[in-house]
Amino acid sequence: MASLIGIVLLLAVVWFGIKGSEPTYQGQRLSFWIQELETKPGRDEYMKAKDALVHMGLVAAPRLAKRLDYQEPKLLTVIRANVPNSLRNLLISRLPASFIGSRAFTILREMGSNAHTAIPVLIRLVKSPDVETRLWAIQIVGSIGPSAEFAVPALVTMLKSGSVEEREAAARSLGAIGSSGAKAVPDLLSAMEAKRIPVGTTVPTLVALGYTPVEAVPLLIAQLRASSNSTVPLDSVRCLGLIGAPAAPAVPALIDALQDPESRTRAPVAFALGQIGPKGSNAVRALARTLEDEWWFVRENAAIALGKLGSNAAPAIPALAKLAQGDRNEDVRKAAVEAIKSIRPNAVESPVR
Repeated sequence: MASLIGIVLLLAVVWFGIKGSEPTYQGQRLSFWIQELETKPGRDEYMKAKDALVHMGLVAAPRLAKRLDYQEPKLLTVIRANVPNSLRNLLISRLPASFIGSRAFTILREMGSNAHTAIPVLIRLVKSPDVETRLWAIQIVGSIGPSAEFAVPALVTMLKSGSVEEREAAARSLGAIGSSGAKAVPDLLSAMEAKRIPVGTTVPTLVALGYTPVEAVPLLIAQLRASSNSTVPLDSVRCLGLIGAPAAPAVPALIDALQDPESRTRAPVAFALGQIGPKGSNAVRALARTLEDEWWFVRENAAIALGKLGSNAAPAIPALAKLAQGDRNEDVRKAAVEAIKSIRPNAVESPVR
């Protein structure tokens, strides 16, 4: 009997030692705020718990990550389904599992890089049998950023075996991890070429990893050409701009896209031509015509693009000078002046009114 009492006392000392070592926020321990998250349905209580847990990010993150796949005991699930609301709250203190998981997901994403202590748990959850849990884990890894390097192999696995949504989420998270995830480049290229991931998702990811995806240029040109009777796909335009000079073979298709009836399309097309730079000199005439566009932001982007083409854009200087002197929009006038400086550095500045 004495030995049993001794064991109980030892366990009590250990327990209170652990509780005492917990970090606190506004006078309450971490376990208190976790309990508030799991039991209080009210928005005010949740917001207070969220603020506390975000503040204690490094310590709180692993415990929150474990809540992403919390499974409620079957008895409680039966009670929820069969007991009236008035009695349910008396019998069950914990919120539904999906509610707790959603809250944990939101808080972990808000923590950003401070959630990196949860990486081991998140890697395990990427392999969870539950679809929602897998997606949560993949997205949180991306929100952590470069510190999530150790999760790259798990994300690469999802590129090969996940659903369409999971593959796209994994690609975006790899892009958010950045250059430390560069080992995923071959798998991303393979997924793009096999059409397991849309090129519009893959290109930004590859660029973020420090790789210039010239392999995507033919695919993007094909997408632009296929849109001849419909609105130009903006994802394709932006991707070509991200690729830059190696996307020069797409210049003819982009010149055609400058004729798109949507002004919100013409502006990004002009910008993309500028990102291609001097190798896009075939676009000078088309961009010069675009300086007369009815929408100021299209004119501005055309002027900026001509400036990036450098001396090759010299034939457009008269049109740019006209804009610099007389356009009704100040941003357009400034863009025209800067373009002239870039094209002909020694040119006399045109006044900006």
